[in-house]
Amino acid sequence: YAVSLSILTFAFAYVKAATLNDILIIAPTVLATSIIVEFTKNYVIAVVARIEGVWTEHRLWYFGLILFLFSSLVFRVPFSSPSRLTHNAPKFTQKSLGLVSAAQVLIAMAFAAAFFCFFINGYTLIGNIGIVMCLTMAFFDSIPIPPMNGKDIHDWSKFLWTGLFTAAFTLYMLMLFVL
Repeated sequence: YAVSLSILTFAFAYVKAATLNDILIIAPTVLATSIIVEFTKNYVIAVVARIEGVWTEHRLWYFGLILFLFSSLVFRVPFSSPSRLTHNAPKFTQKSLGLVSAAQVLIAMAFAAAFFCFFINGYTLIGNIGIVMCLTMAFFDSIPIPPMNGKDIHDWSKFLWTGLFTAAFTLYMLMLFVL
């Protein structure tokens, strides 16, 4: 968790900062937002997975970490994730995997809505950072290629995947062009 949160904090602070001095001002807000979003999302997913009889663990994902840092430093658009949740169960069905994966996308979108409330009520920094972080997670998690969650959702329910992907993609694009 420490490595993942450190990378998230650095990347989002770097992207939001106009100058290098601004990184130190923005970093505490990004760190607090990262902690709230990551811990809550991972806890809720672990609970949903346990209900389905699946053991879930948080792991550092090296390919995602490199992609995340590269996209943040080169394009100033953090895309990917430095960590993944891995699922283990003797009877892990396509339905249970689809439910757990869909929950990850839905939780990120729900957090984006909560941060939007902060944003429109005048807390623009925390709202902006939270919206960007959550919609990036939702869009990235809905892409239907392995090992992304979108592949598991697509394999289980193409209708649900279409709805989640369309919503996540639309909101992500709006966020990129508006915020």
